[in-house]
Amino acid sequence: MRLPHRSRRPTPLAVLAAMALACALTFVACGPSQEEQAAAARAEEWAQIEAMQAELNEKRQALAEAVETAQSELEVAEGESIEEVRAAAEERVRQLTSEVDDMAATFGERLVAFINDDPMEVGAEPTEVQLGALRMKSSEDLLIAEEFIAKGGDWARAGDIVERALAIDPDNPDLLAKKAEIEEMRFVTQERFERVEKGMTQDEVIAILGPVNINNIREFDDSNLGWFYRKDPDTEGGAAGVYFRLRGGEWTVETLDYEAIKAQDE
Repeated sequence: MRLPHRSRRPTPLAVLAAMALACALTFVACGPSQEEQAAAARAEEWAQIEAMQAELNEKRQALAEAVETAQSELEVAEGESIEEVRAAAEERVRQLTSEVDDMAATFGERLVAFINDDPMEVGAEPTEVQLGALRMKSSEDLLIAEEFIAKGGDWARAGDIVERALAIDPDNPDLLAKKAEIEEMRFVTQERFERVEKGMTQDEVIAILGPVNINNIREFDDSNLGWFYRKDPDTEGGAAGVYFRLRGGEWTVETLDYEAIKAQDE
């Protein structure tokens, strides 16, 4: 009589191998795909960029407060302590300025890389993150443009920055508003120039005519200088002059000349 066939029981080693294979197959079937991993990495990068922007804005605010504090300290300083106060204030501002510049450069490079890693398709609706990154880039461009105006009166350079930003973010209301402001303020008009009056401070002149281009300032001596504002070369040309005199430690308007520099003298 033949005995019924009995299958051989697997050895413990075979059992372990089968379990390992099952686990591996389960991981492949249930683990994140490459697309999911890429999406998760991009989400993490976006979160870090947002955090970096918040940190940068805090640093910029600290710099602005340091400038205000320095001005306040100089106003109350007296005698020999003025130079010490000035040196300490300038060092604080210099250090914060350096930190802001370095952080802004790193942030800008990282943001541009993020945008370029997943560019928007022409005609396609941008994702929420794509639009957020683009608007973040536009905000940085605006800050850079405003800095060129505030620190050097470079309306032309600021205009170029805004135009480039509008090329990729054409519906941004802040960019459009800044473009309109630059177009209005880039060249002086007689109407605006006539609002400036003798005795005004430099800040009051800036409020009307805007920051003067740093290359258009002339120092005649220790107590006399001139600011020259360009007129539109397509209509008038030349430049209007605002002449200041130093009195009691403050520069005030001494004379005004809308025809200070004729067009043919440029």
